[in-house]
Amino acid sequence: MSVTATRRLPAMPASPFSGEVESVANDGATVALRWRAEGRLHRGHASVVGSQAWYPDPGDRVLATCSDDGEIYVLGPVGRPRERRLRLAAGAVVVENGGSQLTVTGGEGQVLFRFDAENQCLALESSGLDLRVHARSMALHADEEVSIGGRRVAVDATDRLDVAAGVAGESRSCARLDKRRLSLEAPELGFEADSARARIAELQWLGKVWRGQLDRACLIANRVETSAETFIQTAGDVFQRVRGVHQVTANRLRQLVEETVQVKAKKVMYRTLNAFKVRGDKIHLG
Repeated sequence: MSVTATRRLPAMPASPFSGEVESVANDGATVALRWRAEGRLHRGHASVVGSQAWYPDPGDRVLATCSDDGEIYVLGPVGRPRERRLRLAAGAVVVENGGSQLTVTGGEGQVLFRFDAENQCLALESSGLDLRVHARSMALHADEEVSIGGRRVAVDATDRLDVAAGVAGESRSCARLDKRRLSLEAPELGFEADSARARIAELQWLGKVWRGQLDRACLIANRVETSAETFIQTAGDVFQRVRGVHQVTANRLRQLVEETVQVKAKKVMYRTLNAFKVRGDKIHLG
């Protein structure tokens, strides 16, 4: 890199001077400088003056001064440096880049978070964790576990709330809540509770197979309608009690009884349009 000639620079760093020089490197305690004067390239080490632990990066132009005893001191940057650094405790470093970006690194050089004032974005970056906060949005991602706990946790979404588990693009479970609808999608859905109650004005169920196992089922309704291509019932005993009319309408009616058919009524009437047949080994009338 070419070094621009500086103003009022001596031929040797031991002479008193003040002027612009170029930063070559820093070790966190001193800064290595170089400058050209009287046709020669000079080098030296300097300390940073001031309580702010700022150290220039290689290539930055700084204002330096040399005392009578030959000690060189860096007073500050010339113009706007490309980066400004502030060293904190435990080796953390705050870096200002371009005047609008701020980066904080840990003791081992890993980036902890970044702040971009121009785009109004704060990004927390760590091993397996990514948190980005914009002016009107926030995104959080972690490779392992994210847990939220408290005596009371409230989530309030003015438009929609989406909760998903699984890898995007593959089969996964999703819950979506918007202003007027709650939808659940999952390869398998299960509920387990000691007691549950649901109040639904209108319920519609669509599916291929519906199986249920209960110790007792009780249904109370003003009217029950069942429609099926084939209706099969299997039970140990069936007891029906009808206060009004029990009517069966069918093209054909067949009853198969292995042992006894018993009909008890005050009055029994059979009416046929064509024929009425009674067949048996013994028929008793009266």
